[in-house]
Amino acid sequence: DDSLIEILLNLGEDMDAYENMISYFEQIIQSLLDQGRVGNVVAILKRLTGTLESIALKDKQIFAMRRILESSSNPHSIELLGKAMQSDGELDSESILQYLSFLTKQATQPLCRLLGNLESGKWRKVLCDHLAESSREDIQPLTKFLSDRNPALVRQILSILEKIGYPSTPRYLGNLVFHSDPKVREATLQLLIQFGGKGKDLIQRFLKDPVAEVRAKASLHLARIVKAQA
Repeated sequence: DDSLIEILLNLGEDMDAYENMISYFEQIIQSLLDQGRVGNVVAILKRLTGTLESIALKDKQIFAMRRILESSSNPHSIELLGKAMQSDGELDSESILQYLSFLTKQATQPLCRLLGNLESGKWRKVLCDHLAESSREDIQPLTKFLSDRNPALVRQILSILEKIGYPSTPRYLGNLVFHSDPKVREATLQLLIQFGGKGKDLIQRFLKDPVAEVRAKASLHLARIVKAQA
């Protein structure tokens, strides 16, 4: 809201006043998300970002605006965004996509938790694509979910890691070779294949997999990787 931003820009030096304004903005953002009015939240975030980029601001003003922007990435805000996704209002799809563009690294783990609960295939794909793009330089927040109890979420994380192709990925996959869900083991093998020699030792463990098709696939790709040693 423009009038609220104007008030924020004229608060002077009282830090308590900034804290109160930050808290007020956070409540507004979460209330709008709870009502599914994602477009209104996006308008606020755009206005704050535009103000940061176009006006010379005092340190306290910059601090306050960044805190408000970051609040859109906190776990509760992401949970409310998921509620809007579940309702899947077609008219607000573009607003949800725009909202995702404002998220910071702080949102990675809440988004992963949301991914495990989403029923909509459309939004699961959107989140996977977003997480793949936003995690290209740091996959560790993603790897924490490889031990999740939900095998469907583990497979989603594996698909994201496959899109990223980060060189150190195989070091995080050792425990999945013996995962109780055969689909997780198959997805792990599929991911390891793209790393060639780096995944060789783990691929070799799949030669003892209880599923014949997984053993056969592992044998074929191990032979391609080690060639003469096969």
